[in-house]
Amino acid sequence: MVLGLIFLKFASDKFEERRQFMIEKSQEPYLEMPDFYGMANLFYLNEESRWSYIIKNSEQNNVALKIDTAPHNIEKNNQAPKGTLPEKLTEVFIEPFTAENELVMDLFVGNGTVASVHKQKNRKFSGCDISQAAIERTQKG
Repeated sequence: MVLGLIFLKFASDKFEERRQFMIEKSQEPYLEMPDFYGMANLFYLNEESRWSYIIKNSEQNNVALKIDTAPHNIEKNNQAPKGTLPEKLTEVFIEPFTAENELVMDLFVGNGTVASVHKQKNRKFSGCDISQAAIERTQKG
């Protein structure tokens, strides 16, 4: 869960930086066009995937669903991302907090980056996702 939240915060911060840049360059007509974020190697985030939306709705009973849905919206609104969370960044969280043969749990398996890194670092892995495609992708990886 923590990795998913870190990813959402990071992606949202970068999205907002790009959005502000586009506003400063008078590119408002393109603010909701995913390609204009993709060309800067960033994800387009619809309203429900943005950190500000999650924080604004954090006291609602369904905030967990909103958090779980955000990565799937990002995947749906962007061309197929390759390793959404860089392996090096994932290693930073796996190595210091787990020992060899300990369990690494990923609640947003997405593209299977954490699952891939766990093998390299000799950790056990368990993951889940509301996207059946993400689960299948991780199992094949």
